[in-house]
Amino acid sequence: MASLILKTAVYTLTLWLGLYLIERNGAKPAMRYAGLGLVSYAVGLAWVTLLNEGTDSVAWVAIAPLVCWVLALRQLFIERPEQPGVDHWVWWAIVATVFFGLGLGLLFLPMQLLPPDWVLLAISVDLLLLGYAIAQLDAADEGEALLPDALRSLLATSLAVLIVGGQVVLVMSIERSSTVGLRLLLISLVTTMTVLVVLARRIRRLMDRLVFRRNPNLLIQRTALQAAADALPRAKAQHDFLNMDTDEFARLTRRAISHMGRLDRLVSSPLMHLPLIETQLKASATSLERAALLKALLAESIERLKPQTGEAVGTSDVWHYYNVLYYPYVRGLKPLSRRLVMSELDEDTRLVMDWFQQQVPERTLHNWQNSAATLVAQDLRERMGDMR
Repeated sequence: MASLILKTAVYTLTLWLGLYLIERNGAKPAMRYAGLGLVSYAVGLAWVTLLNEGTDSVAWVAIAPLVCWVLALRQLFIERPEQPGVDHWVWWAIVATVFFGLGLGLLFLPMQLLPPDWVLLAISVDLLLLGYAIAQLDAADEGEALLPDALRSLLATSLAVLIVGGQVVLVMSIERSSTVGLRLLLISLVTTMTVLVVLARRIRRLMDRLVFRRNPNLLIQRTALQAAADALPRAKAQHDFLNMDTDEFARLTRRAISHMGRLDRLVSSPLMHLPLIETQLKASATSLERAALLKALLAESIERLKPQTGEAVGTSDVWHYYNVLYYPYVRGLKPLSRRLVMSELDEDTRLVMDWFQQQVPERTLHNWQNSAATLVAQDLRERMGDMR
């Protein structure tokens, strides 16, 4: 029974972290692949160690996670963060990868040095360390905190699993039996509770769309308030913006600009506590008020990039930095998307969208956006400097 409880706990922790990575920032390839790797490994772990099925092919349980993690690590090194204070997380990921490889080697060796079940549990620890390291790197890249939100999710999941799964374990203890049916019931209940808790935000948003679809104003207000509440645990402690490194401030500004259309991401931005915001709002101001003011400050700085040529729009060199920030983030358009409906746009906007699609490759767009965000960051720093 003790072995069953341990295996169930490891399965729950592996499944939880995989789902949490996807839920937290699944739009990023590294987080998405890491999450899928953990989830696929959790499924294989349950199949082999808890249901006692497929023990002859135990090594193949790690194939799908291996592919996902190769993709995750490849993406991690392609987009390796350059901000200070994250090198130890990179080394953590490298060390965990080495042990992950050693664990796989033990599975594929013709002679078994350790029982396959325990090798699989050891590999779970390696994957958890890898997942945690990638989550920390993502949080540092976004300028967010990881532990408060992750611990809250883990505690809620553990409590739900303990209450529901504990009842099945109690029945097993009383009956002194752990049949396949009871183990299957335990796994299904644990999986259901973990999915419901970790993906509660997505499920809640789906239910709101179904229930309040005829009341769009109420739906919008609920979505905004819930997004702000969900993002608060990710908000990092205040920074010393006046003395912050120029490159780091520019990176945080670039992130905030990219989240102008997503309130839940903007609320967790460190720039929510800019001195420019503190001086205009009371200490008791809500996160939504801060996010609205931050969005207005960013839009104002972007507007300052607009060339004073007397033209309403333009596509010459002097217009590049303004166009690449204003239209995607202030207007909320996707210039390079094939789904963009030109007929719904005014003539001036169609002119600029044609320019984007015909003359601006995706890589060039990103490079210009980074350069333009640096100018916005410089404008914000100068405005903060005037406050001294």
